[in-house]
Amino acid sequence: MSRKIIILTYYFPPYGGVAVQRVLSLVKYLKHFGWNPVVITTLRPKGVSRDPSVSEHIPEGVRVHRIRHFDLLSSYQYFFKKKASHSILDNRNKSLLQKNFLFFRGNFFLPDAKHLGFLFWKRKVLNICREEKPQLIFSTSPPHSIHILAKWLSKTSHTPWVCDFRDPWKGLYINQSLYQTSLAKKINSNLQRSVLQAADEVVCVSKRIEKEIVDLSGKKPQLVYNGFDPELFEENETDIVSKYFHIVFIGTYVYDMHPEALTTSLQKICQEDPEFKARLRITLAGKISKEVIKDFQRIELKNALKLPGFVTHTKAISYTKEASLLLLPLRKNKKMGDMLSAKTFEYLASRSEILSFGHPEYELSEILYACQRNPMLAHGDVEGTTSQILDSYQHLKKHHKPYKYQNHQYRKYDRKLQVKKISDIFAENLKTTKV
Repeated sequence: MSRKIIILTYYFPPYGGVAVQRVLSLVKYLKHFGWNPVVITTLRPKGVSRDPSVSEHIPEGVRVHRIRHFDLLSSYQYFFKKKASHSILDNRNKSLLQKNFLFFRGNFFLPDAKHLGFLFWKRKVLNICREEKPQLIFSTSPPHSIHILAKWLSKTSHTPWVCDFRDPWKGLYINQSLYQTSLAKKINSNLQRSVLQAADEVVCVSKRIEKEIVDLSGKKPQLVYNGFDPELFEENETDIVSKYFHIVFIGTYVYDMHPEALTTSLQKICQEDPEFKARLRITLAGKISKEVIKDFQRIELKNALKLPGFVTHTKAISYTKEASLLLLPLRKNKKMGDMLSAKTFEYLASRSEILSFGHPEYELSEILYACQRNPMLAHGDVEGTTSQILDSYQHLKKHHKPYKYQNHQYRKYDRKLQVKKISDIFAENLKTTKV
């Protein structure tokens, strides 16, 4: 007999981006383990683009309830006729208006700009819960304020609740740019602690988030990685023949992530080897900082640098498979840089070579080592960067195709396995909370 679960999420197809991947895999694979998911989400999430390709992975019969949502970013766009985005946070020369907006957001809208909008969801989500009669509620963040809604719904409906953290809350990197007072920081921590203490179970995607939760609440969360969808990465696919040396980045690329060693190395190799320069292609897909683009442009690559902007998930997967080298830089700031994005596991599943930058104590470094991939480099390591680029290039030059790893350590991050872990957590939770 199938058990019903309500999934509360702000991001969901037909909108794309990295934020939908975890919840999409849950909806896709939970039925394999005896769960019938019912999704409650927003009508039009802010800050993400539509991606029809991801909707193809939603099984038939899954009910999706969509609720209109209005938040602080919508107000900013309406009154100032400007787009509110992470570019404000990463802009090193903020205007007075932008600083005032960030202070207002960081001190009066806690834990995030979506909180106020979720207050108006209460009647609708309660009615849906009474209609659906789920055995369990599952909420996934960001935005973290959705957990506050889930906490209220769980208490009001007397339904067990599991909350999932894809990002830190107290240690979220954007908090560093919000000019928060000590009072606001204390309130934010108390909000997170109240959520953690009320939840019947807590799940997270990285060891950094795990540590934050333990330090704040004393509660040990279940660590379940984002993983990759095995149906998108078949090992028997035909190798891609190419004469071009293609470096690919997909996602959000801000200047604090940018390794100065990369453009220095590329410029040096291009000057010494005209053939390398003729074969070089660089694709930076997603939200790319103007400062990052400017630094790549100084290499004078002419038409070799491509900036397609947002691409569908299908296209992003295609890029990872075609790449000679996948670029994976993390932030230089240690307090913000130790993050594991969903694309990390898709990069691994593509079996393409990965050029990563960060600190050796980052969790990504540990995962790369376990999967027998190239070691993570320091952002300023010109010699190491040059060596990894040339090794990858020489293979392409000799074999006319990118190098592909043949080991299988990455398979443990298969999303079916990750969803099985979450399904087991749900089942165990029902056993322990059953009256």
